[in-house]
Amino acid sequence: MSMKLNDQPFWLFFCQIEGEWQKPVILVREETNNRVAVAIFSIGAMHTGGTIPAYMDKAKSELSRVFQEFSLMRADQTLVNSFPVGWMHYKYSERGSQTEEYNVTFFLGGDRGVPFQIVCFTDSGRFGKLRTEFEAIIHSLAFPANRLWLPHISLYGTSSLSCATCGMSIAPAEALSFIKFQENKLQTMCVDCRKEAQ
Repeated sequence: MSMKLNDQPFWLFFCQIEGEWQKPVILVREETNNRVAVAIFSIGAMHTGGTIPAYMDKAKSELSRVFQEFSLMRADQTLVNSFPVGWMHYKYSERGSQTEEYNVTFFLGGDRGVPFQIVCFTDSGRFGKLRTEFEAIIHSLAFPANRLWLPHISLYGTSSLSCATCGMSIAPAEALSFIKFQENKLQTMCVDCRKEAQ
């Protein structure tokens, strides 16, 4: 599957896994050995008591060990679509050239939340030209009605569940699951209510 950024095609890949981080979506384009990429990562949960500044300090330490000539340009706690985020902007050396990157982590559901991270990067020479589009992609990541849908999770069992919207009894195999923020609870919804919620 492909899509466009700056009127250029991107290839779209799903469901890659790197350690405990999962990449549900990664968009990448190769141009003369340089990449323009946008990736969305997810992780199960933050440790209890984790804060955005603590997370960014940890990320800075880890990134500086992984990337050569790592240089942090920005590390702010801000809001995107009313959700708290840690927004980091940095440069590093990769394959003999300078790469520039936005790394924006959403903290959903408080300090026990389910973080989502969006990473946008390309070589430093082109980053400025794509900055506006990268920022538009970041700001487009939203969670309608404070819900994160989990379409890849199937529920099993004999006990019926209850629809979080209408209260109707649902068989587990027919239930649609989601996490409700800021409560940070796994809930289920029936097919009819899901259609109305779209």
